[in-house]
Amino acid sequence: MQNFKKIFIIFIAVFFVTSVFITQGCFEKKKGIVLGAKDFTEQYVLGNIFSLLLEKNGFEVKEKFGLGSKVIRNALTTNQIDICPAYTGTAWSVHLKHSEKAPNDPDVLYKKVKEEDLEQNNLVWLDRFLFNNTYALAIKGERIIETGNTLSSYANYFNKTKKDIFAVGHEFYERPDGFFKMAELYGLDVPKKNVKTMDVGIGYDALQKGQVDTIMVYSTDGKLVTHNLIVLEDNKFFFPIYNICPVVRAEVLKKYPELKEIFKPLGKLLDEKTMQQLNAKVDTENVSAKKVAEDFLKEQNLL
Repeated sequence: MQNFKKIFIIFIAVFFVTSVFITQGCFEKKKGIVLGAKDFTEQYVLGNIFSLLLEKNGFEVKEKFGLGSKVIRNALTTNQIDICPAYTGTAWSVHLKHSEKAPNDPDVLYKKVKEEDLEQNNLVWLDRFLFNNTYALAIKGERIIETGNTLSSYANYFNKTKKDIFAVGHEFYERPDGFFKMAELYGLDVPKKNVKTMDVGIGYDALQKGQVDTIMVYSTDGKLVTHNLIVLEDNKFFFPIYNICPVVRAEVLKKYPELKEIFKPLGKLLDEKTMQQLNAKVDTENVSAKKVAEDFLKEQNLL
């Protein structure tokens, strides 16, 4: 009987201490966060960089990668994801629905987008990264003699020949600051039958096979170098600036204020050349986006 009392007292004591620990957060649950990323190489690389950094800092990350632009934005504003890498230029024209041209100064654009998105959608734009991954049109290097190196000279060439076939990403084809708006500015008279919509990666393959002549690219694409392509100069400054920033729901940032410091180093490390090299490892060397992200973070002593 005496032994039973002792066991009972010990049991009560352990139960009480455990309850106190749990109440005080000593057995704290892992921090959970839902991370989104879009459906092209750069976003997969950035998504994995974000995910690995978050895991290192004690977060349990649920990844939702491979989302379209409209889908990921809707998921962010309806609390289905908590954070994602986003572009200032896309936010300006597509999400915040500005019909006027975006400011050419990256700091001004970032400030305006940051203020408006917080006020209208309760979304916080953290520090912007150095690189600008804007849209562009590219051709094979040997064609530069006949087309010239600017969009204006190319428009003059095309309007005389009408023979080139364009490969354009689905989003760029449809969006208000997309292909046909650009064509209008440059006086590029392109019939719709001359435009094929396809993923950017497939566009590179189609160009190499001679199925298309001019392709839409991103300025940080790794394949630009390996495929010996020339990016036509946007001499009338049509394309907005597309700086990447981590965008997080305000209530999530309030809960986890450390998020700002976690991503801060990336703002100074990821410039245009670095991002192009990381993308190239995925697109031309067949290294997985996760491995590329992991190697980069280790090289920078962030992992």
